[in-house]
Amino acid sequence: MYAAIDTESKLWLEIDVFSRHGTNPAAAFLHRLTEKHDIDKTEFLVDAGGYLAALARHELSGHLDYSD
Repeated sequence: MYAAIDTESKLWLEIDVFSRHGTNPAAAFLHRLTEKHDIDKTEFLVDAGGYLAALARHELSGHLDYSD
């Protein structure tokens, strides 16, 4: 499951479910998100799994927030 939330307004910007995880589904989710919203200055918090690579594909910055 991928979700984007505006932390100030607490509104869901986008939500999607894929049957697999990794860079390609994350990139597809980000592509749809960039088509609908201006996210040039958005901070992304992600877990491990290639999501930083997906952010880089769209020239977005992110922060890895992961713990065991």
